[in-house]
Amino acid sequence: MNRYLRIALAMLAICLCFCFVGFAYNFNEIQPRIGNGENDSQAKPKRYHFVLIAQNLDDSFWKSVRAGAESAGAKLNAAIEYNGAVISDEEEELRYFNIAIASHVDGIAVYVTDQSKFTPLIDKAVGEGIRVITIESDVKKSKRQAFVGPDSYKAGFSQGNLIVENAIGTTKVAIVIGGNYAGNADARASLLAGFRQATTGKSSISLDTIQTVSSEYFGAERIIRGILNEHPEVNMVVSTDADDTLEIVQVLIDLNKENNVRVVGYSNSQQIRNYIMNGNLLGSVYENSSGTGYACIANLVDSINEKTIPSFVDTGVYTITRINLVSYTSGG
Repeated sequence: MNRYLRIALAMLAICLCFCFVGFAYNFNEIQPRIGNGENDSQAKPKRYHFVLIAQNLDDSFWKSVRAGAESAGAKLNAAIEYNGAVISDEEEELRYFNIAIASHVDGIAVYVTDQSKFTPLIDKAVGEGIRVITIESDVKKSKRQAFVGPDSYKAGFSQGNLIVENAIGTTKVAIVIGGNYAGNADARASLLAGFRQATTGKSSISLDTIQTVSSEYFGAERIIRGILNEHPEVNMVVSTDADDTLEIVQVLIDLNKENNVRVVGYSNSQQIRNYIMNGNLLGSVYENSSGTGYACIANLVDSINEKTIPSFVDTGVYTITRINLVSYTSGG
């Protein structure tokens, strides 16, 4: 074999190698799209683009809200963008709000902390034709289309009722304000008003301390340990957040104080229900968090389509105790 023939064969081998690599790359790129039904003939462009701005991406409540919003998005042909901070951070929320406005999305569902900072952005978005719904915390004086969330007064009243029903002798209560109530002054005031109304006239029940959980990790754990040390007379604790409730109960179990200090919680997760069944929780007040997420998207779509929507979409407040736990878990 002469020298020129060897060179030609070598070049041919190199070309074949490049062709094989290119084919393999393209096949690997195309195959997942075909397998997922995402080729050009099957893919459907979304009709709406919405942004959900959460208070805390890692919080179990907001994860459930997201699931409800995505369920509505799948049904109503809407793309859902889920943004927010890993832990509560107002500046991050405001940054994502500005990005959503600049992107000219169709609608925004946003949790509000400081009304003075969020109102101008809400009004700006609406002025540019973007529908805005406040979620879990409201700004009534803004131009938002609707507020979706629970009645905070009812939530506080329900938790107060659980204290009244379970009080034995002198009852000193500590309220640990966390989650959505920690970030919004109006919602917090309404919840406390409901609690006070439920316990009015009960001379044996007194509110000893109200403490707010900061955005740091294990903030509720730090607070309950402080209450045990600085307010030893407290024998009932009320929590307004799902994850905080779990932290508080776990600390009391670890310190062998779950029989000395009883807890009224928030949420209806499986772990919450287990604690109620085991007697670690007196009961829990909760809302339909996934329903809240679904309602946000459904009402944004209705608003875009010029349908009349209520200014307040009440997602409801419910109570779960050991008495109704059996009917709850069996779908009642």
